Amino acid sequence: MKSLLVVEACSHPKVLENQFFLFRDKFDMTFMTIPDKYDSYQSMMPNILKSGKVFYSFHSTTLFAQLLFLCYKYDYIHISTGPEHPHFSNFWTRPFYFLCMLFYRGKILLTIKNSRSYLKETKYFPSLLRFSLRFARLVMFETDTLRKYFLNVYKKPLKTAVIYDRYTDLLPPGLIKPESLVKPFRLGMLGSLDNSRRDYQVVLDAFSQLPQQQLRHFELVILGECLGGDDNTILHTFQQFIAVDYPMRYLTSDEFDIKGSSCDLLISPLLSKMEYGTFKGSGAIGDAIYLQKNIILPSFADPEEEFSQISYYYSDETELAQIIDSVCQKPARKIDRKFIYNYSSSQVALNIINEIK
Repeated sequence: MKSLLVVEACSHPKVLENQFFLFRDKFDMTFMTIPDKYDSYQSMMPNILKSGKVFYSFHSTTLFAQLLFLCYKYDYIHISTGPEHPHFSNFWTRPFYFLCMLFYRGKILLTIKNSRSYLKETKYFPSLLRFSLRFARLVMFETDTLRKYFLNVYKKPLKTAVIYDRYTDLLPPGLIKPESLVKPFRLGMLGSLDNSRRDYQVVLDAFSQLPQQQLRHFELVILGECLGGDDNTILHTFQQFIAVDYPMRYLTSDEFDIKGSSCDLLISPLLSKMEYGTFKGSGAIGDAIYLQKNIILPSFADPEEEFSQISYYYSDETELAQIIDSVCQKPARKIDRKFIYNYSSSQVALNIINEIK
């Protein structure tokens, strides 16, 4: 069995845990990531920790310098997240990253999460992230739409695949909830309460268009961190309209599964300025696929309607209110079994392995 080192330069423990299940039967896997700044690894990637095949860089800024001297030990290197985000340390992390790509070009598999970082061009100096792509054995994206948008701008030959970030067969079967109209209707809000990433005002405006009597039969379930707990100002605003089920701390993987599976419908009111769906992936779609739930999304978040089988799209608060009003009065829309199979770990892994070969 060939060896695979999965390298995570940011902090995405849930993504790493899912990759453990994606590739564990295909490779002898080892994980390299940055030190745990948020005390989340124990709850978000327990199976990786139990495997004993994980180690950490000395510091978040030294990962690629260390990696340069480790790549020779492995048959393949999957850079799950590269040095994409702006940071002063990019002055040395990106050159070391580039050297890894250059020297081990036949081994490197790369997942791009923020496409813009790899598409930037400078007037006088080549962009190391962009230039490095020519050395990748395979470049992967979280959705096929992201892949297509990237290739349309990049305009050069590139071997690509779609890795997604969550897989349907990893959800415990006992948590799959049958369709029903039991009250209250539980609407799951994905992600931490964060104004910088999500447009909560459009949800509040939609709630204001629904009868108060109807909202009494609703419960908003926060499926991410509620910073500050009872003192969270976003939470207080929602509580003026609707009952809210919220965590006092970060949800563990098991807690997320239980709470998410208890929901009748999911929602993720993403902000358009973040370029979700075109040049940046959103974990919300992956969560909906994993939980096998329908999700309400702003239309810009899935411009090619790649996930139309599980998505309801809105462009403003009126359309959002109409969707909520409509779907809460009937059993959940059934999701085709073929759709669920296409997003299983075995099927996604098979597609990727075929591209590597």
